Amino acid sequence: MYLNIGEYWEEWLRHFNPLVGIKRQSPIRVRDAQKLSPHWNWSERHAPALAKYFIDVARPLKLADAPGGRKYLTTDERVLKRGKLVFAQNCARCHSSKQPPAPIHPNSPEGKKWFEEEVMKPDFLDNNFLSAEIRVPVTEVKTNATRAVASNALRDHIWDNFSSETYKTLPKVGSIQVWDPFTGKTRPWEVPGGGRGYYRPHVHAVDVDSRMEAFNDAIEKMFWSEKRLGKDSIWRTTAESSIQIPASYAPWLSRLADADGFIHVGPIPKGTPVNLLANTDLELKGLGHKAKLVRLLARTLSALKDVQKQGLTGDAATQRLLTLVPDFYALSSCPDFIEDEGHYFATPLPDVDKRALIEFLKTF
Repeated sequence: MYLNIGEYWEEWLRHFNPLVGIKRQSPIRVRDAQKLSPHWNWSERHAPALAKYFIDVARPLKLADAPGGRKYLTTDERVLKRGKLVFAQNCARCHSSKQPPAPIHPNSPEGKKWFEEEVMKPDFLDNNFLSAEIRVPVTEVKTNATRAVASNALRDHIWDNFSSETYKTLPKVGSIQVWDPFTGKTRPWEVPGGGRGYYRPHVHAVDVDSRMEAFNDAIEKMFWSEKRLGKDSIWRTTAESSIQIPASYAPWLSRLADADGFIHVGPIPKGTPVNLLANTDLELKGLGHKAKLVRLLARTLSALKDVQKQGLTGDAATQRLLTLVPDFYALSSCPDFIEDEGHYFATPLPDVDKRALIEFLKTF
């Protein structure tokens, strides 16, 4: 964000076509920024000072120290001890920066024994940022895959110079099951490679009561998956709407622009999955993908002409545009639309263990 909307936005806009895509991405090169941007060089010189500042202010904010926070904490040491044991056995391999010394593997019996002893120590949470900083395949964690398949840091893409070679050469994670909201059926989807398909464990860090309300809601749904929204968590449009594209972004469609210079794609019916449009991969690449993209553009142009020439509105316009759904879905960069899913690691635990673990988590 410092780069693309801040110190060097002029360069950022040279490497992709905003909103409409089509043009292939190209890398923002660090050496070009160092040569041409005084803002970049100033920031690079001051980055160590910024890092020191973050280290200094990044101190733990304990619930026990917050106003009214202690009322949410248990004083039952037996419950806390049980929660620590559950955390050691089920969570620490991903959610602890304190890990067993080599060559002990975190998942081995020796590793689990190490965690069981380490978590019980009074200083376990000291200087522990609660993440192992390991890449976990989305096929294992089973949360929504969209963030894990972001493509900007791939080789030859816009953030190429800002991602490592180890990221770019990560093995593919395989396929996941995605639910098609239009057919109501589940199907396998092969997660693309080149670095994509992984998450790293993290902790989501207003007033204390509001934070605890959010924590309790989230942790209850994580541990008791039947409380989640599931398919109802798909982001959908809340009203009939349209997308307005400045004609300057797509000059080949300028004849469809209105008097204000905007091309209107719509009406998009209420209840349309937002990611059906947001996840559309509009970049030219590969013969098969290009063929699908050409088909989509041709069919979209035809549909927009029909809406405009025939004066279609309301349901009539919606029905005409709904014929494009299969083409958009075929070009989705990630057809996994269900947001509230995955991370089922605590699901099989008995309720008493879940409750004890929650009490321990409150002490973080």
